[in-house]
Amino acid sequence: NVIKVIRYNQRVKELTTEQIFAEIDKDGDREIDQAELTAWLEAADKELKPFKPPAAEEPEADEKKEEDEEKKEDGKAEEAKEGEAKEGEAAEKPIDAAAEKEKITPAPKAGLVRPTALAPAVPEKEPEPEVIELDSDKLDEVFSQLCDEGESSLSKAVFCRTVQQFFKVIKETALTDVFPVTTSKPQRKLDTREVVEVLEGPVRDTLTKVTRVKCRAVRDNVEGWATVSSNLGTVFLREGKPSFKVVKETILTEEFQLEPEGKKEGEEEKNEEKKPDGKKLKLGEVLIVLEWPRKEEKSGLVRMKAKVKSIGSAGWVTIVGNQGTVFAEMLP
Repeated sequence: NVIKVIRYNQRVKELTTEQIFAEIDKDGDREIDQAELTAWLEAADKELKPFKPPAAEEPEADEKKEEDEEKKEDGKAEEAKEGEAKEGEAAEKPIDAAAEKEKITPAPKAGLVRPTALAPAVPEKEPEPEVIELDSDKLDEVFSQLCDEGESSLSKAVFCRTVQQFFKVIKETALTDVFPVTTSKPQRKLDTREVVEVLEGPVRDTLTKVTRVKCRAVRDNVEGWATVSSNLGTVFLREGKPSFKVVKETILTEEFQLEPEGKKEGEEEKNEEKKPDGKKLKLGEVLIVLEWPRKEEKSGLVRMKAKVKSIGSAGWVTIVGNQGTVFAEMLP
C-alpha cells in the first residue's frame, strides 16, 4: 500500500520517479530514512481516485483558423450548389400548394418495421475512490522490507527500482499516439514479451470500458498509449515482477556499456573472451532486477543490472539485442 500511495501521488503531481524521490528526501542527502518517509506519508493524499481519461488535445490556433476557413468555403460552395439545384427543380416542376397539403406519409408495408436509431452507449458508474489506511505500528516492518538487506535507508537506485512500474506484453497490441481508441493513430506494434514502463494510468474509459496506460517501450523508447484490457476482458498487458528468466544464453558483465562501440547483436561471446569478469548465463537462470532495463544508445542493446539468483553475482546483462532478439524475459 505504501508503494501504491507513492505512485498515485507521483502521477497526480505529474512527477518523474527522481522528482518524487527528491520530494520525500527532505534533507537532500540522496537517501530516504524512515522518518522522512513517515512524514511524507502523513501529508500524502491517501484517497486514491480513479484516473480520468486525458482531455482531447485542441488543435493549434493557426491550424484551427485554417480549418474554420476551409469549412466556411465548403459551406458556401454547398449552399451555392443547393441554391442552383432548387432553382432548377422549381423551373422544371411547378409546386401545387393544395396537393402538397394533402400529401400523407405512406404507411409501411405489412411485415416491415421502420429502423430505429441505435441507443447511445451508457457509461459505467465511476468507481469509488480507494482509501488507503496505513498502520503506523507496521511502518517499521514495511520500511525494512523496502530497504536492501542490511541497509537502514532507501538509496535513490533502490527507491526507483521499487516505485517504477513495468508491464509485460502478453498479447500483441498497438502503441498509439492518443488515449481514445477511436481517434488514435498507431505508432507501432507491441510484440508479445516486450516490456513497457508505465508513465500514466492505468485509466479506464467508462464509456468504451477499455483500460489503457501511457507507457514507454523499453526496446526503443517510443512513448504512446496501449490497451491493458479490452471491453470483452481480453488482457494485453500485465504487470510483471522485478525478475527475469534467461531464454537465450548471454553473459553478465561489470559495466553497462559494452566494448567495442557499435558492436552487433550476438557478439556477447566475443566480449566474454576480452572481459575475464564475464559470466555465462544459462537458459532458465532467474535474474533479480537491481536497475530496470534501459537502452544503451551506442550499441542499441537493452541492458539491465541484475543479481543472478542461483549464485548471487550482480552485473549488467543484455535482455534484448539490437535486432530484436530476446535474451531474458520478464516473469509474470
